[in-house]
Amino acid sequence: MPRNSVMHRGDLVYRIEQLERLLIDRTSGRSLENSSIGAGGLDILDEGNINIEGGDLNLNKGGSLTINGGELRSVSPNGETIFYTGPRDIGDDSYRIWELGYDNGVRAVSTAGTFGSETIRIQDYNGNVVFSTASAAGGIENVGLAKPHIPLVFYPTFEAENGGSGPGSCFPTTTNSAFTPLLTCTATIWAGRIRISVHTGTAGGGNCEWRLLVDGSPATDTISGTGTEFLDVPGWGNDIRPGFSVDLVVEARCADGAERAYCNIDHAWAFSG
Repeated sequence: MPRNSVMHRGDLVYRIEQLERLLIDRTSGRSLENSSIGAGGLDILDEGNINIEGGDLNLNKGGSLTINGGELRSVSPNGETIFYTGPRDIGDDSYRIWELGYDNGVRAVSTAGTFGSETIRIQDYNGNVVFSTASAAGGIENVGLAKPHIPLVFYPTFEAENGGSGPGSCFPTTTNSAFTPLLTCTATIWAGRIRISVHTGTAGGGNCEWRLLVDGSPATDTISGTGTEFLDVPGWGNDIRPGFSVDLVVEARCADGAERAYCNIDHAWAFSG
């Protein structure tokens, strides 16, 4: 006759065997064909893991997955991270990172940075940065683009003259000793700094002085002769934001006895950082 707990309540050995089986069930890695967890939840303790082999994790009826201080990672068959989100400590700084990776381990798309100074970055397969947003570390408070640099194309104004002979004679020119608009650009601005390189020349000695205006206001000091200037866009992040249209004008004048001043732009672009 089979034994059971009812028949053998007084059998101490049997009761001990029952406790042993119960202890084994509770402490061994059992497989559950089907299980439900109520409002109390499921806690994984002592560095335990949940491994899903060939199955799915489904969130239904408004469920959510919250990661508080941890990380979520997807790894390719060759061991490279192809998706990651979570915090990382790099040196003395704490970074929040979200990234998609190529199969060679290079980040394709990522957000990263110290708290309050995070950027979005896109890299090609070889790790070259082809797009990134500005960071607070660049000094312009997380506004606009850092890469790519956006070219600014200038054209001669109606006030510019064309005269003289020799090198530079095809440049926009003026014989005026007062500042005269020679080059103009109306641009949609995406970054908070401008680099502009201006090439000048004169006839009759003296110097060509020039300056850059942004929406009618001088954004540089008066510069004498050929030079490259770096400047912050006035009002960037407040009065002027990414995608706003701005009017840029290079004014020039004859100085120090020059009879004619020539002015042209070698290159100009908007950038950040």
